Amino acid sequence: MIIAVCVKQILDPEVPPPLFQIDPETKKAVRSAGVEMVMSPFDEQAVEAAVQIKESQTGSDNEASVILFSIGTPDTKDVLKHGLSMGADEAVLVSADEIDLTDSFVTASVLVQAIQSVCKPDLILTGRQAADFDVGVVGVGVGELLEWPIVNWAKSVSVDSGKITVERVLSNGFDRVRCESPAVVSIANEFGEPSKPSLRETMKSARKPISELKKDDLEGSLGDAPTQNTVSVAEPEKINECEMIHGDSAAEIAAKLVTSIQAAKLI
Repeated sequence: MIIAVCVKQILDPEVPPPLFQIDPETKKAVRSAGVEMVMSPFDEQAVEAAVQIKESQTGSDNEASVILFSIGTPDTKDVLKHGLSMGADEAVLVSADEIDLTDSFVTASVLVQAIQSVCKPDLILTGRQAADFDVGVVGVGVGELLEWPIVNWAKSVSVDSGKITVERVLSNGFDRVRCESPAVVSIANEFGEPSKPSLRETMKSARKPISELKKDDLEGSLGDAPTQNTVSVAEPEKINECEMIHGDSAAEIAAKLVTSIQAAKLI
């Protein structure tokens, strides 16, 4: 059994807002000094889910391997190494040169081509969305292009005899669905926190292979026709206003404060 996991390198989502900047030309977030690049936390959960499935199949006739796929720059290897230290077996990095990653359809198309050029997976896992722009449609796009069953918002995933069972998050609870392999499943944050890599796994990850692909290495033309054009990406305008409230007594000041809050429709 082969499990492919799509992961994305992003700016640390815990970065203080003043350090978050956007390049208006490339329409992408800019890495400021001292800001780390990390794997999207939702994708970490997808890697953890894949590793748990792999471990559940150990010793069976259907032993699993986990392959990570990402589109990015050379420093994305650090994120892939983190995924390898979590228990994945190998990784594939597709160079982001000449690829318009602002279009989710293009991203999904390139991932599909990369996956098909490397393996024939039985299951593809993604995070529910990337933790930078929170679009959350790449996984669906991958499934649509492959014409595979798609199950979103998985709280848990198990595989038995070629059938995939998913406990799925709903607005008012959970339900359980089952589909045939191959399929695409996106992991919800209700899956839980991924386990921390051990020192042994971190050391082993240095010997695990990371293959590199360029756009010319990919077959097909799925990603050649963007379906959307991002006109602009900008940070919200920061407006800081301070109104001093004066009065002859605490009661008068409190009354004026309540009036101001009501006028602003905050209460």
